[in-house]
Amino acid sequence: MNNIVVEREAPTCESPRLTESLFEICRHFDLTPIPLKPKSKVPLVRWSDGSWKPTSLELETWASKPDINWSVRCGEILAGIDCDSENEYSRFTAAHKLPRSCPIVKTGRGYHIWVKPKRAIRSQRVGNLEIKCLGSYIVAPPSIHPR
Repeated sequence: MNNIVVEREAPTCESPRLTESLFEICRHFDLTPIPLKPKSKVPLVRWSDGSWKPTSLELETWASKPDINWSVRCGEILAGIDCDSENEYSRFTAAHKLPRSCPIVKTGRGYHIWVKPKRAIRSQRVGNLEIKCLGSYIVAPPSIHPR
C-alpha cells in the first residue's frame, strides 16, 4: 500500500444534489464520470478505450435521466480501495495513515477510499480489499447499489 498518496485537497461540496457534488469533485481532481444503467454497474457509454471525454452538456443530459448510476474512471490519477465492510475499512484505516484530504465514500456495504497512486497500478485484490485502478471504474454516489 506504499504506492498510495493524495496530493490535492478534496473540495467542500455544498451542493444540495449529490450528482452536482460528484461532478464538482471530478472537475477538481480532473476525473472522468461515467454514466451507468439505473441500479446497475453496467456503463451506458463506451469508456474503456479512452474515447469517453464528456462535455458539461453531455453530463447534464445524462444527469437529467431518472435513476442513472454513476462511476468514475480509475487509472493514473485515481485508484479506488473498495472495503466491502465496516470491519474491513476499520482494519485498513488502523493500519494505513490516510491524508485528511482523501475522499472517502460510504457505500451500501462499506467504504470506497479514493486515492492518487504514485504510479498507475493494475486493478487487483489484496486480501479482502479490492483495488480499482487501470482499466476499471469505481461506482460513485448517488448511485443505488444493485440488489
